[in-house]
Amino acid sequence: MAKGSRVVATSLIFILLASTCIVAPAHAQSDLSDDIDVLHTAINPSNNKTYHLLTASSWEDAAYIARTLDGYLTTIDDEEENTWVFDTFASFDDQSRHLWIGLNDVQDEGMYRWHDGTPFLYRNWGVDQPTGGDDSDYVHIASTNMGNIMPQTWNDLENNPEYFPVYGVVEVGPGADFSLRFDGLEDHIVIEHDEGLVANGSLSIEATIKASNLDGIRFVTMKGDYGWGMYLANGAIGYASEYSLSKHPTSNMSITEDTWHTIGVHVNEGIGGMFTIDGIPAGNISAEDANIPEGDFGSNDCYTSGDSCDELYIARAGAGCDCYYFEGIIDDITIAHEEDGEWNIASQWTFWEGEGSDTGDALNDQTQNRVGFINGADWVMPDGSIVAQAVELSNDEYYLVNDIKEGDTLLFYADLDQYTFLLDVYMWGWSEDFFEEWEDDDYFDGLRFDAYVGYDRIPAPWDNDLELSGFYGSIWNSWTWPEADVVWFSVVANADIDELEIQATWDVAEEPPSLDEMTELFNGVPITSQSLNVDRGSYDAETSYYYVNVTDSLTELKIETYGGKGNVDLILSAGGPIDPNYYYSYDIEPYYEEFIEGNGGQSSVVWSANEGNNEEANLFDVEPGIYYITAFTYRKANDFTIVADYTYAPANSDPSTAIELQPGIAHGPMSGYDGLDQYFFVEVPTGTERLEVDLNGGFGEAALHMRYETIPTASEADHHSAVRGAGDKIGFNNPTPGTWYILLDSDSVFSGVSITASFEDLYVWEYDGTPIELFNNEEIDGLSAPAGKELYFYVDLQSRSEELIIMTSGGEGSLYIQASGEVDYGGFFEFGEFDEFEMFEDEMFEEEYTSYGDGTDQEVYVYSPAQGQFDITLVAVDDFSDVSIVAYWIEVNRPGPDPVLPVDVEPDDIFPCDYGLEAFFADADTNGDGLFNFDEFRRSGPPEGTEFTDVDENEDGMIEFTEVVAYLCTCENELTRLIDQTPFKTSIEFMDSIALKNEFEFKGMDSNRDQFITHDELEKAIETCKTTYDPFDRDGDGVPDIKDQFPDNPDEQSDADGDGIGDNADFAPSVANDVVYGAGGALLIVLIGMMILFLRGGGGPQQHMEQEWNKTDAFSEQMLNMNNEYSTREELPQAPTLAAVETASQSYQSNELPIYDFGQIDEPAASLMGVMDSSGREHIEYPANSGRLWSRDQPDSPWIKE
Repeated sequence: MAKGSRVVATSLIFILLASTCIVAPAHAQSDLSDDIDVLHTAINPSNNKTYHLLTASSWEDAAYIARTLDGYLTTIDDEEENTWVFDTFASFDDQSRHLWIGLNDVQDEGMYRWHDGTPFLYRNWGVDQPTGGDDSDYVHIASTNMGNIMPQTWNDLENNPEYFPVYGVVEVGPGADFSLRFDGLEDHIVIEHDEGLVANGSLSIEATIKASNLDGIRFVTMKGDYGWGMYLANGAIGYASEYSLSKHPTSNMSITEDTWHTIGVHVNEGIGGMFTIDGIPAGNISAEDANIPEGDFGSNDCYTSGDSCDELYIARAGAGCDCYYFEGIIDDITIAHEEDGEWNIASQWTFWEGEGSDTGDALNDQTQNRVGFINGADWVMPDGSIVAQAVELSNDEYYLVNDIKEGDTLLFYADLDQYTFLLDVYMWGWSEDFFEEWEDDDYFDGLRFDAYVGYDRIPAPWDNDLELSGFYGSIWNSWTWPEADVVWFSVVANADIDELEIQATWDVAEEPPSLDEMTELFNGVPITSQSLNVDRGSYDAETSYYYVNVTDSLTELKIETYGGKGNVDLILSAGGPIDPNYYYSYDIEPYYEEFIEGNGGQSSVVWSANEGNNEEANLFDVEPGIYYITAFTYRKANDFTIVADYTYAPANSDPSTAIELQPGIAHGPMSGYDGLDQYFFVEVPTGTERLEVDLNGGFGEAALHMRYETIPTASEADHHSAVRGAGDKIGFNNPTPGTWYILLDSDSVFSGVSITASFEDLYVWEYDGTPIELFNNEEIDGLSAPAGKELYFYVDLQSRSEELIIMTSGGEGSLYIQASGEVDYGGFFEFGEFDEFEMFEDEMFEEEYTSYGDGTDQEVYVYSPAQGQFDITLVAVDDFSDVSIVAYWIEVNRPGPDPVLPVDVEPDDIFPCDYGLEAFFADADTNGDGLFNFDEFRRSGPPEGTEFTDVDENEDGMIEFTEVVAYLCTCENELTRLIDQTPFKTSIEFMDSIALKNEFEFKGMDSNRDQFITHDELEKAIETCKTTYDPFDRDGDGVPDIKDQFPDNPDEQSDADGDGIGDNADFAPSVANDVVYGAGGALLIVLIGMMILFLRGGGGPQQHMEQEWNKTDAFSEQMLNMNNEYSTREELPQAPTLAAVETASQSYQSNELPIYDFGQIDEPAASLMGVMDSSGREHIEYPANSGRLWSRDQPDSPWIKE
């Protein structure tokens, strides 16, 4: 950059020393030159600047010495300079040295500035740096032995660290050079008049400028109302010598746009003058034109306003004309007058401040305070970058800036982590009159600031990658997978702002696998037996990664999967593998619809997400490189095959290499994309009655163009095809013998298409007036009719459609299309709640349409045609022949059943509502007490809107596991989980086979009685379902498990006698069954004995019989009274042995009843059954209602008292 000479005033030197004076005030009274020496001097070959290495000192002492050496502590502008400084000085004289640089935040904590005033942009912080400590305000380049801080990175320290020496590095040269950029629309500077600006019969104006627009008149400066000034006139220099522009002298040389030049005009009144460009004479000014008008012309605006109109203007014409604005950058302007043969500077504008809404004359001192008021211009560096101290935004942390003035520029950046997949930024500006402005309707669209984005570069209002917009004082924007490593944000205040808040938040994906961890696919080689299975309870997709190494340019790269069971999806990408768990794709459309028209390219990420394992993903116009494939599933995919297929660039992409088609022989398959032309030709012999060229197979969008003996183009051809898709066809009778050229192209992409040329019999269109049905995308060609004739067609739509398009093309003549039928807007907005009020009572309308187009190329478009017939009439304006007609529509399939999708899950694959809940509860229960307190509940990450009290059903201030189950396993949640895990349409039989907690009547949900349940029907059932599952009552008998001795048996609730048999099934619920059975057995033995006595004794004496019966009664009474005794032996006593009855003589029998000893009852018998708990341990209360509890681990083990 060439600049003119300038005079540096003493005051300017003091200003540039300001930062040094702040940090080292004591040095004004002492000389440190004896204490600090220069150890080494070197010149940086990249910028040709001189650098000095100082002896060890504090940062402030080194900064002071730097100024005495006509420099500053070094400013590191980029990585190259950082490396050079480190390599040159950090190991000088074979000694490891830490190096002071000019960066510091001593004035404002966290706001780093360079010693010379240069904006802080480049940074190379070490790990976890800067620390931001109270005293760590000064930055050095680390050498060795700094722990985890790597050499050559930066660290912040206190001014004079005691633990190791630091050596200052001085960069010789002036401080930061600031400039102002003017937009050419209204930006300018106004300076009040003073006597020092009055010319004394001589005038010199010099300016260092970089003009970005040289068209027309562009004033650099002008005094008063059409006074003296300098401007650009279509690149030449002009001098304002009087009112009329046409009479102004101009230079004989011109400057170059977007190039720095120093231009000048030098005039001695009545004598003459000259122009200069970069110090070189560029033309003379005659004595006649050497006038110096004072600027008091008295223009209408000045006269009517009464203003003095004597100001000095920069970057526009003077006070009398609001016009001729300069567009570009002005670095400095110097105005001088000649005295005694020397030019003395009267005013010099160097724009040294670098910030603020005004600028001072560099000559200002205690007696002069000349100020220029900046209107709209932007502070920039000479390279055009904005002037602002960069502030780093930490992830998900707010940054607040106070007291921002109108015109201020703030600069922020977010240093994104690798594999960042989502970036959000939010900005909000506030001031005291915020709410007053809010009431203004214009404030909705207005902001107090403008915000610009730069990707890996600093943005400016005139040079940025994106301008953000917002309303109500705030801005929000989001990026998925931002490609930039550093995203920059510049904020320009267009009004005073009390507070500006900015926050950047980004999410980082896991690192993708390396190529060594992927499977390489080769052209045409299938990889079989591929499987993916998602772990139960996982919401993430299971993935497998593949790649292809393309070494030649391809027309198409195709990846296919097929075979096996399940549902696999594909992602084909350039630049890196895609993880579907992090990549956001809101619109997974067929890839050929993602082709970007006008950009000559397509999406670098292609998805294929069909049902089942048959997937196909394609990239077109593929350059050599690595391409990545992700196969993934959210359920399972077993035994599928994956294969890559290359389609190389065709040999016939130039007319000179056109391929000849042989009649009846297909050529293909082929692929194509927008921008690729493929040429063919066919030789038509004499006598050929009809020529047809037909495309078959494949998909996408293709078009045919034919021309006789001349290469066709998309706009110039004898015949064009018009069918949507890749099935185009051209056919016509009596082709001229000779060579017919064919162009195959696309405005999107196509794949798998073949082309065939054939000679057919003469096709004569015969029409009897009967309407002809048109089928979807099936062309009828060869139509002909005389002028005034009408041909009738119709389409029969089986359901309402999104659109209906009717087109004619080809042949000769002219016609138009008329169509009529019903359109159906019913339920289009799906506001079902309005249907009750019959707000859309008139939903179907009869409409008529007339085509638009030229000649035989006509089209009718119908939006939302109703189910039924649409009538079509072709009206011949002139005779036409060999015309084709086609109708195309997309069916909505409403009403009517949706296609049944195969169910690729098994009933056991459906995750229940409490799946994985035990593990989750155990992990979140940090204190291991089996309960959630409020803090554990909060940390567990409950769903948004779920409160503690919503789950704490018994309101005891703690959440037990069963309460969580109860909350999650409502009927609404179970149906919602079915929607998430089943296809849109699933059979009732399959639904009934799923093990669910709640009871559902799926047959009742089947509103259309088609034996299938759709997601819509499930959503409707959610509104009315009833939760029948109660985890507090597993058997659903109405008795909570805690009080139910039989929690899994709905027919039993209690066991009064503790014998393990529920009271409802126990014939003696109050007596233990083993006691009853024992007593009954004993009684049976007695009865048998009595029978024996009876049989032996025949009809013995009555007294003897009474005695025996008395014994029996006593035995029975004692047995029945055992229910009140509470101990017995483990085994029942043996039955008593009765003496044989003598029949020969009568024996004496005592009246005293015998006592039978059954043993002391002290514990339950081992045969007695108890109640099992959840851990398999058996419990019993024995004796009943005694409160004495017994337990055992095995059913044949003795009872142990608890």
